[in-house]
Amino acid sequence: FTLYYMPAVDLQKGLVTEIEALLRWNSPEDGLLLPDVFLPTAEESGLMTALGEWTIERAIETIHHWLEDGRPPVRLSINISPTHFWSPGFTESFLRRIKRDPAIATWLTVELTERLLMKNLEKSLEFLEAIREFGVRISVDDFGLGSALLPNLPELHVDEIKIPQAYVLHMERHTRTRQLVKTIIHLGENMGIDVVGEGVQTVAEKKRLLEMGCHVLQGFEICPPVPLPALEDFLKTFQ
Repeated sequence: FTLYYMPAVDLQKGLVTEIEALLRWNSPEDGLLLPDVFLPTAEESGLMTALGEWTIERAIETIHHWLEDGRPPVRLSINISPTHFWSPGFTESFLRRIKRDPAIATWLTVELTERLLMKNLEKSLEFLEAIREFGVRISVDDFGLGSALLPNLPELHVDEIKIPQAYVLHMERHTRTRQLVKTIIHLGENMGIDVVGEGVQTVAEKKRLLEMGCHVLQGFEICPPVPLPALEDFLKTFQ
């Protein structure tokens, strides 16, 4: 297994705001495989928790690498799968890892989906409050696709919400979807929450989001997922 990295860029300021760590599998037979190919098998085999722990460790190693090289690091975001999040002892294990490296926590973002957070709001709140104390940033992935999180958003104190790729894809053709995107952007502005447009694949999508006031974008149009050396080359263009 290996990590690829996908930056989110504030196109108004010309800054890389965050980098998402994405799991890939270098299969000896089939080459580089995306998660939708191998994660179902990992789920069936009971390997999701181990893969989640591996991803966290590799992400922390990457931050260490940047700090040791004397370069200003960029926040690194990791996706926590529902299976990993709800596994026994996850919160305790995550907190132990953060306590070993408290300086790393301030460069880490945890991405959780709306559906995951709403499955057990009480436990979700406990986890978010615990990691927030260490400076870990909290991002809600696929905001607007899951259960109704909106009424509970103020008490979650999240730092970032991500406009789903499905909304970005369809907003040019569907007025209602475009209105949903506008609503998410305005919600973020009014609540002081950063908004990221993810899955941006075309110039038209990029232009539309910028016109609507969403300046932090992520997707193949901005930069595809790349291995660490290519990411570091990309970052040099913003220094």
